[in-house]
Amino acid sequence: YWVRLDRGGVPQGALRLESSVWHPPPPNLPVIAAGCWMAVFALMIVPPLYLWVLRPLRRMVAVAHHLGEGGLDEPVPVTRSDEFGELERAFESLRQRIQLMLKLRHRLLGDISHELRGPLGRVTIGLSLAEESGEPAFFQDIKRELRAMDELIGELLEFARAQSAGRADAQIGRAHV
Repeated sequence: YWVRLDRGGVPQGALRLESSVWHPPPPNLPVIAAGCWMAVFALMIVPPLYLWVLRPLRRMVAVAHHLGEGGLDEPVPVTRSDEFGELERAFESLRQRIQLMLKLRHRLLGDISHELRGPLGRVTIGLSLAEESGEPAFFQDIKRELRAMDELIGELLEFARAQSAGRADAQIGRAHV
């Protein structure tokens, strides 16, 4: 160690001290104090960060998985009024829209099956009568019913193309009722 020698506040020289025993340098107190403050700061920040950010994000991930697995009957609860609440409202809106689309699809399939059963039934009866009587008038009726079925199928295909192109709303009114 070097020790400064002063006389009356005026430096006079230095004295070098040596020891055969090693002494560790004194601890750097500002670094230790900064580390302690950082630990206290982390303990103050991490729990609220978890409560206000990470837990809602994990909950939204769970909601997304639940919706993806088909859990559309349970509404998504909106529990917050911040950005996470906005995300909850968006998930609820998405759930309602998917549910409506599935109901409309189910109704459309029911309507389609009903509309196609009528012409098929009439064609079946017409073929039975045509086989029994051999009259060509029945064949004209069968052709007319087949054309009606072909038009229905054409409208369905047009609707499917419009829906895949994002124009389903404009085509719903044109679908055969």
